[in-house]
Amino acid sequence: MASGFGVNGGPSRCFSFWQDFRKCYVSSESPAECSLLRDDYLECLHHTKELERANKIQNRMIEVQHQESKRARDIAKAGGDNALRLGFIDVNESPKDTPQESQV
Repeated sequence: MASGFGVNGGPSRCFSFWQDFRKCYVSSESPAECSLLRDDYLECLHHTKELERANKIQNRMIEVQHQESKRARDIAKAGGDNALRLGFIDVNESPKDTPQESQV
């Protein structure tokens, strides 16, 4: 446990978690009763769960980007042309029949 003082002179960001954990630890019969408060305090100090979740999200985003680029490459190869597609027109859509103007 650090001094309890933050960088700017006030209480540190995790000091309230430490106080809750210490209060529980002193008043409880077994230390196991305070495991949730201890986990909160350690998470505040080290951000292990937050970093793990951020890494999972980042890895999933990379995986999705790879899948999308592979799918786009496959579509481009199947098309057989080298035209640049911007995505404004759906190439798979069949042309709609337009009514012919009647000559009067």
